[in-house]
Amino acid sequence: MAVASESQDGGASPRLPWQQALLDDVFLLFMAGLVVPTLIYIVWGLLELSNVPLLKP
Repeated sequence: MAVASESQDGGASPRLPWQQALLDDVFLLFMAGLVVPTLIYIVWGLLELSNVPLLKP
């Protein structure tokens, strides 16, 4: 009887690309949906803060 992770010829199954692993796992997809926009808004905010002119007394 063959194990589910092995192919019919006895070799190990090939590794999934990271894109397929991300789209197959709902938790990873949820975390990516939270992390990516958060990082974009943080970088956007830092760029906006760096463009604020300095106060001249």
